Amino acid sequence: MSDQPHVVILGAGFGGIGALKSLGDANVSVTIIDKRDYHTFQPLLYQVATDELAPVEVGFPIRIAFSSRLERQSRRRR
Repeated sequence: MSDQPHVVILGAGFGGIGALKSLGDANVSVTIIDKRDYHTFQPLLYQVATDELAPVEVGFPIRIAFSSRLERQSRRRR
């Protein structure tokens, strides 16, 4: 067992993303729990339906949002 603190973030919406960003480079292990593997900015979904925006412009995989944090965390475990 590690002495490193472990933070669990429930949900990868705006609050979850904000919580992860506020942790910055803190030396903590992070687990994110969400029922989906993507984040969607729902107020813009109508623009996707009317073909004004592409779906990739209002949604993205969670791993992309957290990729830099995941890379730092995996390097620390080695």
